[in-house]
Amino acid sequence: MDFKTVDLEGRNLEASVLVTAMQMLKNCQDNWDAPDRDKKLREALNYNQSVWSIFQAELSRNDHPLPFEIRQNILSLSVFVDKKMIEALADPKPEKLTYIIRINANIAAGLLGINFEQQETFESARELEASILLKCALMLKDCQDNWTAPDINERLERALRYNQNVWSILQTEIAKNENPLPLELKNNLLNLSIYIDKKIFEALAEPAPEKLTPIMSINANISAGLLGIPLEDK
Repeated sequence: MDFKTVDLEGRNLEASVLVTAMQMLKNCQDNWDAPDRDKKLREALNYNQSVWSIFQAELSRNDHPLPFEIRQNILSLSVFVDKKMIEALADPKPEKLTYIIRINANIAAGLLGINFEQQETFESARELEASILLKCALMLKDCQDNWTAPDINERLERALRYNQNVWSILQTEIAKNENPLPLELKNNLLNLSIYIDKKIFEALAEPAPEKLTPIMSINANISAGLLGIPLEDK
């Protein structure tokens, strides 16, 4: 990714690059004995450092929309992340990456609207992705269960757009050459994302509660699969 040309004002993009950085670090942690470990670790830490440097610059802007207190908290956190990255570079150990992975995961979750007080601490990209997909399903289920609510049109559009954004991020991640998933699984997920896009457009064009069911079902089943829950038990 060319950081000089990236527009980081969108929360979805910010969450996406944090997830990418987290995945790179988790891949190093999970393959600590790999012959190219040092090279991969430097790449992951340099990528993470670039992401946080951009966040620092963005959060320091006077016109940034986040409340001042939240900005200050994240800026303080970025100093802690910098310290942990320097320690990991100076004396590499797999456990030193855990702090950075957890912070990236939780900040990404917050950017995507997952309540910090109600969430568990995410330790892997799969746990974060599963939580986000489950939120997608729950937002749609809430619309389906409250179809006659006076603000249903606004809630439905918000839920469908959220689903659309999440699946767009997943499409981008799955399409990357360095994505560790097997090629057949990547192709199946990409085909599934096209189907999801179609169903979202149909639900936006002619809203009906039953049109949400296939999207909810796919989100819930993919989430279960990421967490290792057998789909037939769902």
